[in-house]
Amino acid sequence: MNSKAHKTIPHTTKSVPQTSVKQKLKNILSFMFALLVIALIFYVIAKVGLWFEDKGDEEIRTSNTTTIGTIIKTGSWKGSYAIAEYWVNGKRYERKAGAPSSYIYTGEHYIIMYQADKPFNSLLDFTRQVFLKDEVTDSTTGTIVYKDWATVEFNYNVNGRAFRRWQKYPEGKKLSKGETYTVEYLVDNPNVSILKIY
Repeated sequence: MNSKAHKTIPHTTKSVPQTSVKQKLKNILSFMFALLVIALIFYVIAKVGLWFEDKGDEEIRTSNTTTIGTIIKTGSWKGSYAIAEYWVNGKRYERKAGAPSSYIYTGEHYIIMYQADKPFNSLLDFTRQVFLKDEVTDSTTGTIVYKDWATVEFNYNVNGRAFRRWQKYPEGKKLSKGETYTVEYLVDNPNVSILKIY
């Protein structure tokens, strides 16, 4: 019998060129550096935006000009918000602001601070809710049941019916859970109320 000779093929391992590894590493580092630069740009833009916003708010407060705004719309988009309309020298303006909670009702009134020479530049102050002179109100006692760094939740009763409300309070005001205060409420809609913490 004839047998064919088997040739042994040597096994070879391909080595990755060193330049290829270096290039991949360089690409990764370049990508990370680009991401860092983009993040830094967004950070700077955000800081500049906050600086201009703070500067604008300071100018509004320095102007010390106020009027009464009426809530015309509420909603929720990345948090609760409210839109108030107000009038200055016969001209109508609107201001949208993040609301302290969803317990904000259309028809409510809050103090609007605005820049005297630029009435469109304004702040909706949720710490200063007011009733108009022609609105019929009554009062009862409310109890604070929850408090965080900016708002309080309080409960109160009107004609045997329980109500609860959230209210933003001024910075620096000392309040505690369990404290009781007078609550002024709208007779036609007791949901609309003010905890008299001033």
